[in-house]
Amino acid sequence: MLEIKETVDKKRVLAGKLEQDKIEVFKERYDKIIEAGLDENPPVRPRDGPKMRGRKRKSKVKNLLCRLKDYWRQTLAFMYDFEIPFDNSQA
Repeated sequence: MLEIKETVDKKRVLAGKLEQDKIEVFKERYDKIIEAGLDENPPVRPRDGPKMRGRKRKSKVKNLLCRLKDYWRQTLAFMYDFEIPFDNSQA
């Protein structure tokens, strides 16, 4: 994501938007990184004791990866629209 940010910062001054092929390359890399992270984080072992109802537990890392996968458009919005800041820090 930092590489995308650096590229966006350079293009913001020169062109005003990223080329479509560059966007596709970044999106493919993003997807591969998320999938590799999901593969590296198997499901959490169930607790001992009585069976629990409801959804199975996920680790915090897996929850974050799932959110990054599901909300990729919002996560990478700064790449598509240069008016959207990379972070929300006012400093």
